[in-house]
Amino acid sequence: MALLCVGCDPPENTSTPASRAAPAERTRPFTFNSSDATYCIRFSPDGKTLASASKVVSLWDVQTRQESARLTGHRYPAVSLAFTPDGNFLASVCDDYHTKKGEILVWDVRTKSVSRTLESQDVYFSFVCFSPDGKTLASAGPRNSITLWDVETWTPMRTLEPHNNPVHCVEFSPDGKLLAAGVSHYNRETQNAEVKLWDVESGEEIGTLEHRWDIRTVCFSPDGTTLAVANPGQIILWDVETQVEQKRFEDSFSSWATYSPDGSLIAMRGPKVITLYDTESWQEIGRQEVGILSNQAFFSPDGKSLAWGSVAKGEPIRLWDLTQLKPLGSSP
Repeated sequence: MALLCVGCDPPENTSTPASRAAPAERTRPFTFNSSDATYCIRFSPDGKTLASASKVVSLWDVQTRQESARLTGHRYPAVSLAFTPDGNFLASVCDDYHTKKGEILVWDVRTKSVSRTLESQDVYFSFVCFSPDGKTLASAGPRNSITLWDVETWTPMRTLEPHNNPVHCVEFSPDGKLLAAGVSHYNRETQNAEVKLWDVESGEEIGTLEHRWDIRTVCFSPDGTTLAVANPGQIILWDVETQVEQKRFEDSFSSWATYSPDGSLIAMRGPKVITLYDTESWQEIGRQEVGILSNQAFFSPDGKSLAWGSVAKGEPIRLWDLTQLKPLGSSP
């Protein structure tokens, strides 16, 4: 994507790939000046649109950094977003903590209207994601179950019960054959947690990866061979086939992790800083200071940018240009 910065110095003339560059200076990223709190963000598959979630779901034009649409319909702030692989639909999740019920609104991005409302009578949701082929929507929440929805009919086709423990995050493997879920126990004394792996087609549980309290992220590498699992202060990389731990990061600031689309970078976010690592050498190659109330960061589909928001009302959504690991500027 092309991002312009009027009045900024031109970038250096260098062809050094981002994944091999020296550590970046801590300079200001681009901003989307949202007046709402931002509970979650997602890029559209083509990278032209950024969606942000509060009580209103905003759509942003990435090139101009202007809000292009405001989608209203939730009664409470939306806490998770997911685009279909073709970018035509966007699912957003709202929790009603008073009734303990939840709803998923499926928006038609082209018409900017609600296409479908999925409701639950006995659980509320905290996370949604689509399968890579767009045929299945997985929803999960703290009431201990994962529902797989048939996108064609928008009806539940399977429920996964992770041993009566709250589910904080889910993700499909790149080939769509596996589903990983971060399951955290409400027991602060033992601080137990685990990742469950399921075969999507059969619904059979095929593995359990032991962790500690409050898993925030499960993220497959783009080639599907590695699963990154993050909780406050710890990120573990697992070999998916053998279910053996490959690498561990013990860092009091790390609580979220995500891979770049080509797998060459992994971003680790803590309450004060985002750190980028080269996944070949595992050397730190960039660092960006963030607000203490910031949430998970996401790479753009082309891997050239990294975006994150803040649950603090009025804080902008920030976009870090990674092409030379040197942001070109910020919006006025």
